[in-house]
Amino acid sequence: MAALVADKIIATGAELTVVRRAFQGIGLLGPAACMFCLANHIPETPENAQLLLTGAVAMAAFNSAGYGSATQEKAGEKWSGLLYSLTSLPGVLFGSVGVWITGELSTCLLL
Repeated sequence: MAALVADKIIATGAELTVVRRAFQGIGLLGPAACMFCLANHIPETPENAQLLLTGAVAMAAFNSAGYGSATQEKAGEKWSGLLYSLTSLPGVLFGSVGVWITGELSTCLLL
């Protein structure tokens, strides 16, 4: 939904960079604000906590209109897949290695 709204705003003539930055800002700062509220003021009811957590996940979807579409716009149709895979490769590698290292450390500490 966020990407559709961003595309509609761009179609009205808004500057592409401004729209992408605004949606990326919402996608990063919105969840941070929800988690900050959740961490610093524990809601009295579980429903309020669920609303804050749902809001954090929902606003994270705004990243699809910010960062997610950047590679397609910069590289074009021909090279967007390659550029996206190369830019996500470090995250995948470090994420996989991090899980392995954590397992190894926990095994060593439990002995």
